Amino acid sequence: MARLNREAKKTRRNRIWMGAITIIIMVSGGLGIFAGELGPGENSMAYGDFMFENKPQGWKIEIDNQNMYFVYHPFEVDKYNLSQSTVDILSGARAIHLSNDPNSALALPVARSQDYLASYLYQYKGKIISNGFSVETQYEVPLITCDNATKDVPVILFEEGELEIVEEENCIHLNSPDEYGYGLLVDRVLYAIFGVI
Repeated sequence: MARLNREAKKTRRNRIWMGAITIIIMVSGGLGIFAGELGPGENSMAYGDFMFENKPQGWKIEIDNQNMYFVYHPFEVDKYNLSQSTVDILSGARAIHLSNDPNSALALPVARSQDYLASYLYQYKGKIISNGFSVETQYEVPLITCDNATKDVPVILFEEGELEIVEEENCIHLNSPDEYGYGLLVDRVLYAIFGVI
């Protein structure tokens, strides 16, 4: 009878362990599915006729059979005003001058934003890009101001100020009070040039 009692206890304990393990597996599986749906790289979000995938490199979109990555989704940047005439100026230009003040406290973030913008305009749109400074310096870098802006070669001038895009006679001012604003405005400009916004 003692032996029968021990076997009953052992069977009961095994059933409890099996039940607990089954519950843990089911809960873990459910959490895995949930995490997989919300994890990075798995989100997709439409904007107009375009489908964006959230990847570790940024928001991925296919345009003209080429994968491109953007820092911000169009929903995050479409609120910034960019006139159609500005888009037409940039789209129709053969070359574009990029310029900034190297003495600005935001010179490094501006340089990163300029590089990002220049690489996309050159790689995907074949634009000739030249860089310069908006003030005289000791460096052998061209002085590029709005005075250099023409219809064929507009100037994009990165400046500190209220977060906005302003166009004046073929000179496009990308103004930001901080480093994050330049990324927003550059993505806004690129989305417009590529016809997403």
